[in-house]
Amino acid sequence: MDFKLLPPRPAAGPLRTLSTAKTWNEKIDRQEIWRIQHAWLPVTPAEIVWWFSHLDTKLEVDGTPTTHYLLWHPIEHIHWEEKEAGHEGKRGAGGRWQIVESLAGKVQVVDAHIHKFDETGLILDAHLGPFVLGRLEHRWWPVNGGTFYDTALTLNPANSPFMSVARMIATEFDAKAWLTHNVEEVGLIEHLVPKYARPAMAK
Repeated sequence: MDFKLLPPRPAAGPLRTLSTAKTWNEKIDRQEIWRIQHAWLPVTPAEIVWWFSHLDTKLEVDGTPTTHYLLWHPIEHIHWEEKEAGHEGKRGAGGRWQIVESLAGKVQVVDAHIHKFDETGLILDAHLGPFVLGRLEHRWWPVNGGTFYDTALTLNPANSPFMSVARMIATEFDAKAWLTHNVEEVGLIEHLVPKYARPAMAK
């Protein structure tokens, strides 16, 4: 399928800026790791799990068909699909997701293999065929009635035998665009959860 940028949608709330988070870079051997400590979120880990579990939910907003995933970023989200279910047919660990978004105007299609998904976090590997090009780790834990959330993206993972392509991906990686995107989408969780997750979870 040929994916393209979609028309911008209204944002669910104000987009957080990079200044709201702490970000830094680490280099270990041939690995490059980008880290984010997001500002506190007024939601629970269980609500975050619900949100990730319902990204393909279809709905209408002001008469326009959309999905939770498209609401999650008003410009850069394009498509989300569960390609394979996880263990015991559940969404999460053991599953495979297709994630399509844009960074700095470039459309990125990610074949994401899910290793962990629960109330402590999400870990997925980005694949090209059988080869791992990067690992994305989200961790979340309850603090003061809400949640602290941090993110780490590892490029050139040590377990990837496809190092020439992994190095090319790392060289072309636009760190500021990715950091900005991640801070914006994580920040919108605080606006999306009260509107969509809490009413559904209360039923």
